[in-house]
Amino acid sequence: MHSSDYTASTERPRYSAYMPPANGRKSVYRTDMLSEAAIRAIADEFVVPHRGQAKGHAHQSAAIVMAQGLAFDPDGVPHPRHANIVGWTSERAKNRLKAENIAASATAVLYGP
Repeated sequence: MHSSDYTASTERPRYSAYMPPANGRKSVYRTDMLSEAAIRAIADEFVVPHRGQAKGHAHQSAAIVMAQGLAFDPDGVPHPRHANIVGWTSERAKNRLKAENIAASATAVLYGP
């Protein structure tokens, strides 16, 4: 997550952290069974070079994502744990509602200074 992706006061990601880009493939990493240090190492190696310094990450159940009518494409690129959330509509308002529902049950882990 980056500073625009979360609200520090609630320690929850904002819905914008889950909104799909124009290609309809929201990049995520499957982090179950990983330590916080291992998650941060993945971010440092595979996310930071493309998006800049990470301020933290969020934990979310895959079931919540799938309950929104979305699916995962575990493409494994650039890392074996990489996947994309797919199945978004072409309507921004509907995607926002899905992203809001996902964010509402996610937990943010913020990194120190």
